[in-house]
Amino acid sequence: MDNYVDHNASVTISYSPDEVPMMITWILDNWDSFVGTSFLYRNDPTKSAKDLGYPYLPQEVVTKTTFDEYVKQLKEFDLDDMCIMVDELDDDCEGGVCPVR
Repeated sequence: MDNYVDHNASVTISYSPDEVPMMITWILDNWDSFVGTSFLYRNDPTKSAKDLGYPYLPQEVVTKTTFDEYVKQLKEFDLDDMCIMVDELDDDCEGGVCPVR
């Protein structure tokens, strides 16, 4: 949060039991520098959420065929110099700054 974004970013951290003591130290030392953190026990990455007993996970195991089919449906986009998606802005969002609604 101190060096990456100007708003509250969130992150999911996967961990193994041997990392817990180091994690506790880091969290206590950096308490004022983060928000929106979730911890998820690191499991076998080849297992699905259902296999592991979760309703969903922040990642999903897929085949190359599934990935390629997903990529085919993605729309192209263009980033201007300000790194915003210029093809999706409303007319009243000139310069990438939209009015508060």
